[in-house]
Amino acid sequence: MTEILEIKIRPSESKDVEVILGLIAQAPDALLTVTPAEIQSWIALGHSLVAEDSNGKVLGHQGLGHWQQSNLAELRAAYVDPSARGKGINTLMKKEMIKRAKEMYPDSAIIGFTEAASKSRGILTKLGFIDLSLDAAPQELFSICPANCYKKTGIDCGCKIFIKK
Repeated sequence: MTEILEIKIRPSESKDVEVILGLIAQAPDALLTVTPAEIQSWIALGHSLVAEDSNGKVLGHQGLGHWQQSNLAELRAAYVDPSARGKGINTLMKKEMIKRAKEMYPDSAIIGFTEAASKSRGILTKLGFIDLSLDAAPQELFSICPANCYKKTGIDCGCKIFIKK
């Protein structure tokens, strides 16, 4: 018998910060650490969504960053609990965040910046995103990258940027 999950995508609340941090901490090769203050700021801006099951358990998170200088809205900090993967939760969160990003930043292009281990690349492609060359991407996007970043070393670090067509 196939388990059918009832999933609700909702804006994150302050009570979700620790759960979100716990989810993001499970990402094996995340390039950037995320702080409680950063998550709180995302929540205040409406830049954070969670996916929860019918029992209220948070199973996933999707964040949004806005790069003002480049006028880009970035899907970021997406993670789904391993126990709930393969059920379309990441896709649902991305669709909802794309909708919200278009409402909040109607003139911004939407991007996904993915590290080598990201599970979102196929989802982004299915949602109509295409590869954006790292060389063509605005320098602003790399300001928070770690020392091994392609833009800092010239060596492929495995990152890719996708932009919504």
